[in-house]
Amino acid sequence: RRIDTAFLLSFTLGLATMIWPYSQTLFSDPTLATCWLLAIFSFLSYRDTKKGFWLGIAGIGIGFAILGKIVAAYTAPIFGAYFLYLLKYFSNDTGNKNVIFSRASIIPSIWFGVPLAVALYSLLYYNYIRYENWLTLGYTDSRTYDMRDTFFGFNVPFLSGLYAQLFSTGKGFFFYTPACLLAFPGLRKSFNSNKPETLMIVSMIIGMLAIYSTWYGWHGDWCWGLRYWSCMPPFFLLL
Repeated sequence: RRIDTAFLLSFTLGLATMIWPYSQTLFSDPTLATCWLLAIFSFLSYRDTKKGFWLGIAGIGIGFAILGKIVAAYTAPIFGAYFLYLLKYFSNDTGNKNVIFSRASIIPSIWFGVPLAVALYSLLYYNYIRYENWLTLGYTDSRTYDMRDTFFGFNVPFLSGLYAQLFSTGKGFFFYTPACLLAFPGLRKSFNSNKPETLMIVSMIIGMLAIYSTWYGWHGDWCWGLRYWSCMPPFFLLL
C-alpha cells in the first residue's frame, strides 16, 4: 500500500507540477527540493533505525541546500527543531528526560552538526574570497552586477506579495501546480497521524511564503510559473 502511494505521489509530482519543466534547467531551486527531501528521508530513517549516519546525511542535505542558495538557511532552525524532537523521542525509550543535554546526545549532535558546520564555513570563506568580507553575500550590499537587489530588496507589501505568489493569474502557484491543492484536504489527517513531521513541512512552506512575499522579485522572472516555488511541490504532496 505504501509503495502504491509513493508511486502515485511520484507520478503526480513528475507530471502534474512545475518539477517537470524545471528539471531541464540549472536553477538552484529544484536542487533545494532534492536536498530537503534527502534531509527528511534521512531524519525518518534515523527515527526508524537509530543509526547515526542518517543524521550525517540529513546534515549534508541541509548544508548543500544552503551552499546552493543562501535563502535555504531559513530551514536550518526548522530542521534543527525536528532534530531536537528526535532526541526527545528516543529519550522516551530510555526514560532519560534530559537527553538533549546529556551525553547520549553528543554522538547524534556530531553526526548532524559537523556537515552543517562545514557548509557554513565553506559559505563564509567563499564570501571572503569573493568580497574580502566573511558576511557579504552579494545580494543587498551594492557589490553585485545587478543593483536592483540593493535598490529594491524587500519592498513589496506583504499581503500583495502573498496573494501574487499563490493566486495571481500570471504567476499563481496553484494555477501552475493544481495538484498541490490536495494538501489541504489531507492536512488534518497528516497532522493527526504525523504531527511533528507535518509541523516541519508546514513551517517550510510558510517560511518560503513569508520570505518571498516582500521580495521585489517574488515572481522570479523570466521563467514559467513561480520559479522560487519550484522546490515546494514535493512538500505539498507529502501532506
